[in-house]
Amino acid sequence: MGWFTSIFPIIIEVTDDVKETIIKTKEMMRKIPNKGLGYGVLKYLSGMEFDHGDVQILFNYFGDIDADLRSQEAVFRISEYSRGKSISSENQKEVLDINCAVLKGKLNININYRKDKLTDNDANLFGIFFIEALEDVINVCVEQEEVIKTSSDFKLSDDEISQAELEEVLESF
Repeated sequence: MGWFTSIFPIIIEVTDDVKETIIKTKEMMRKIPNKGLGYGVLKYLSGMEFDHGDVQILFNYFGDIDADLRSQEAVFRISEYSRGKSISSENQKEVLDINCAVLKGKLNININYRKDKLTDNDANLFGIFFIEALEDVINVCVEQEEVIKTSSDFKLSDDEISQAELEEVLESF
């Protein structure tokens, strides 16, 4: 069983300011038309070639699987058994393949990597850095007392109002 996943290339600009990185990433992702579906249509149905160089990371967040399974109409449940690899090592193109989902109230992260591109030690270090970065994001979000509204929350573009201008307007209310 599977579902439709939209795969498209992005580059996330990371700064030392985690809050700023979250805001910029949120805004960038919201600007992608049709959540990236058009990219797949264009790439696979048009026959056009796109050169993105070597794709380094494939990241997939499946969402809150628990919520789907709690539905009254749920026909399936999560197996207690390992699903094994989702793709053969010979067919994995990306250096890192990261899959995340919320199961039983916990975020589960599965990271596969190409052994011809990364050593076990490098992959373990990446896992440690990934968890540290995720903890930084969580800490910033938990410490945030108010919801940060951005231009896309008001169906505005960055060209119409900057984040600083928006924050100034919102502070006056």
